[in-house]
Amino acid sequence: MFDQPNESLFETVPCTICGGASFDVLKPAKYPPGVTAGELLNMYSASSSHILLDQVVKCRDCSHVFVNPRPKSDLVEQGYADAEDPLFVAQNPSRILAFKQELQQVLKKLNYNPEGRKLLDVGCAGGAFPVAARELGFTVTGVEPSRWLANYAKTTYNLDVRNGMLVEGLFEPASFDVITLWDVIEHMSAPLDALRLIRKLLRPGGLLLVNYPDIDTWVAKALGDRWPYWLSVHLDYYTPATLTRQLANAGFIARSYTPSWKTLPFGYVAQRAEPYVGPFKPLLKLVDALGLSNVNLPHFVGQTLAVCEAVGTGFDTRAKQTAEPTPSERRSDTRVKAEQELTVRNLANDTVQVCILHDLSGSGLRATVTEEIPAGTSVRIEGPDVLLLGEVVRCTAENENFTLGVKLQHTLNGLKALQDWAQAYRDEAQALREESLPR
Repeated sequence: MFDQPNESLFETVPCTICGGASFDVLKPAKYPPGVTAGELLNMYSASSSHILLDQVVKCRDCSHVFVNPRPKSDLVEQGYADAEDPLFVAQNPSRILAFKQELQQVLKKLNYNPEGRKLLDVGCAGGAFPVAARELGFTVTGVEPSRWLANYAKTTYNLDVRNGMLVEGLFEPASFDVITLWDVIEHMSAPLDALRLIRKLLRPGGLLLVNYPDIDTWVAKALGDRWPYWLSVHLDYYTPATLTRQLANAGFIARSYTPSWKTLPFGYVAQRAEPYVGPFKPLLKLVDALGLSNVNLPHFVGQTLAVCEAVGTGFDTRAKQTAEPTPSERRSDTRVKAEQELTVRNLANDTVQVCILHDLSGSGLRATVTEEIPAGTSVRIEGPDVLLLGEVVRCTAENENFTLGVKLQHTLNGLKALQDWAQAYRDEAQALREESLPR
């Protein structure tokens, strides 16, 4: 058993990424004896201000870091529903400005026009991000579990905010072009379920933005136990590697991971940092005396923004339908069902082209492309419900095209369907060869 007080309030969970049940303890629990449900509710009703008290473990199978055991999910959800935080929303003007700048950068990089697009912000708090997105042209909707924060966002900014958790039936499938999780995924009791629901709510070609505290950043490593995102309200601690796997399990691929800078008033940042880096009261007084408390301070403390896209739906393992060939045609054409049309993304320069897949094994594939991709280039093979990552091992010119050989490194989605197709083609080719032999 774990050394955790009042076990009736806590639950032991498997790894939220791979489902593994074996782990190593990184940080032991620090709860005082006799902690009550009321104290836990108060902890989760505040905005990320309680220093980590929970046991943190690392999965032996996939290296994911998470809280285990953790307060029961119904307690967590009730705590968020009761949350009130006037100090948090008082910083909204600075947050709106910072969100707008960060979102503009993302849209510019993607050459994405927000006009007429629908965006859902999950865990929208007091409405800062939805306001920023609306100012850039999106039609915005928010979901927020806190009754107080949801009401603040609606009455202060005239936003469409639904109070409660994101659950099945709240929205119709394929309702949104963009869905965002700003400092939310680490709070979720069931992040994989949430991501899968988000996948259903996105339209084809939809985008998902996930901003999260990244324990793999240099800031997190340098600050160690003083990193300000070691918090009892955070249940999962992601790295790009573990988040990539979580996203893939839900049908997403991360296009990019970039450092996420925040801009907040100097006085507010110093006040929030006090529990982690020693007494800040003298600095707070100095900042106030110099009139700097309300000066916006850009800062980076280890958050990362993942820009993700949904993998397509409805992968069809059948070949394109053509007229049934005659026996003589079958004997002269052993390429019946020999091609699958996918796309290949060159991850070195982010260019995309169609590739015609000819064969696939457990460790590699062969395809035809129209533009050369040098050996050693990392690529992503995509199609409806197909997502493979690999490295080009050869690219040889053949007539006006190029034959590509790719060594598969990660098979995130759809490999089984392609393997079935490839085996079916090989079986048919063998049957055709046998049929063509002299009798």
